[in-house]
Amino acid sequence: MSTGVTKIKPLFVEHLNRLHCAKAHLLERLVDICEEPIFSNVKVPIEKALAQTELEIANLDRIYEILNTGYTFEDCAGLVAFLENTFSSFQANIKDPDISFVLILSYLHRITYIENAEKEILLLLADKLNKPTVKPLLLASVGKSEPGLIAELTTIYMGFLKGIKVGVLLLTFGLQLL
Repeated sequence: MSTGVTKIKPLFVEHLNRLHCAKAHLLERLVDICEEPIFSNVKVPIEKALAQTELEIANLDRIYEILNTGYTFEDCAGLVAFLENTFSSFQANIKDPDISFVLILSYLHRITYIENAEKEILLLLADKLNKPTVKPLLLASVGKSEPGLIAELTTIYMGFLKGIKVGVLLLTFGLQLL
């Protein structure tokens, strides 16, 4: 292993661990919300996101194998706390659709941000590893599971807001007629 690769590999693995951590957290938490009644109308997109996330984690596991290393939570405690705090806020408000939809969207956007940031760093470092199969696996491991779910939840939330506005307008209009 050349000196450049020796220096790059630990940094690459550190960022790969963060990406894996975010994906694993997403997988665990999507399972938690899948059966919640408030999300019954997005069960299919949640299940699709779960299946895609499992595939993405499998790709990350292949990268660990290529590098002859494994996933570790080392240096991920802060990230886990950040994600858990965001998800806990959502869980505390699960019965309120107005707040819970915004909080789950916040969580999903944060996961997406973390994934994209780690992907950019990993792609820069991947070229230096002299492992040509790593880059395609990275590209197949990021940003595929959340966009459809985010779009579906946003559409539902916007419909919910329109329903509230229509209800307020009807109430206001009805009061003016009396």
